[in-house]
Amino acid sequence: MTVPDIRNCRKCGKIYNHIGGIPICPVCRQEDEKDFARVKEYLYQYPGASLSEVSTELDIPVETIKRYLRDGRLE
Repeated sequence: MTVPDIRNCRKCGKIYNHIGGIPICPVCRQEDEKDFARVKEYLYQYPGASLSEVSTELDIPVETIKRYLRDGRLE
């Protein structure tokens, strides 16, 4: 029998059952996926955009965009 991995979400603080990946709850994970899609679309439209420009235009923290890069989700 596997013991559930109960954690607090790093973004909102709610308790959830962690099943892997970044330690955020399913609701915050869905929001993160929406942000990722926005970043990807913005970079498709403006391929030469800088990290700070993307962050400012989309109101997404630089650290979040850097995580997408570290995770290999963006090139």
